[in-house]
Amino acid sequence: SDKLARAGADAAEAEARVRTMQQAVDGLAQRARDVEAVVARTVTAAAARRAASELGDEPGRPGASAVDPDDKERASDRGPFQPTFDPLEARFRELEGK
Repeated sequence: SDKLARAGADAAEAEARVRTMQQAVDGLAQRARDVEAVVARTVTAAAARRAASELGDEPGRPGASAVDPDDKERASDRGPFQPTFDPLEARFRELEGK
């Protein structure tokens, strides 16, 4: 009877630990989604800034909308938006898949 009561108490403690761990895992999963969203926004913003810089459209610069006439052909080949390869994002995606 004493062993049964102790086993029941141990099981209840184990269940409480499992609930705590599940809450921690859920919290970490949410944090990972938040970080992924921030990384995606940062990568997109950096790519947009890079593209704008390459096209001579840097924000805040006088005449920012002007495109270098010598670069029109190269700019039109890229299309309106083609993100460049980001090794940090690639590594992040690689680690995410594991």
